[in-house]
Amino acid sequence: AGLVEKALTTGFRHIVTANYHQDHNETGVGFGWKNAVRNSQTGLRRSDIYLQTMFVPVGSPNYNGENVQLSMAEQVTRSIDASLRNLQTEYIDGVLFHNFRAKLIPVHQMMEAYRALEVYVDRGIIRDLGISNVHDVSYLETLVTRSKHKPRIIQNRFHTNRGFDVKLRPKFREWNLQPQTFWTLTGNGGARKNRHIGALAA
Repeated sequence: AGLVEKALTTGFRHIVTANYHQDHNETGVGFGWKNAVRNSQTGLRRSDIYLQTMFVPVGSPNYNGENVQLSMAEQVTRSIDASLRNLQTEYIDGVLFHNFRAKLIPVHQMMEAYRALEVYVDRGIIRDLGISNVHDVSYLETLVTRSKHKPRIIQNRFHTNRGFDVKLRPKFREWNLQPQTFWTLTGNGGARKNRHIGALAA
């Protein structure tokens, strides 16, 4: 919570977290943004902040929650209701469907979950939708063509073993998908040792 508050006070406005994910603390984000608004000296408001979270299906390798037997749609309802409580907000700016690395959830299950997320968009509870860890153009195309509310965000690892998504970027532009990268520094240790990059960072 303290780091989120400090980030927002410093000037960050986009906070990314996830529900039922072992590497994220959604509850801490909720307290962090609330404290930042409460203690703001500059009139910071909830509407100034973009809160983004993620739906992680039961059974995903980094799922961190009760191993419940629910349909994808039921899992979405459970997850979003919990996210609203954890984040202490009446709406969420962005929600992504989570795939674990290259282990894509079967497309029919992904679409079932996505359609459940679209209901929250219809209700004004979610503003934007997206997806993570997809480097397969046909998988993405299925989502784009079959969805009512088109995905706005694609969150992928920025790594040499995925070709830095160079071949996919024209499709990202065509489909109006905003790329978000992770592993940009931690997954590219060799690049950090490059003398040209070192000179830029100096």
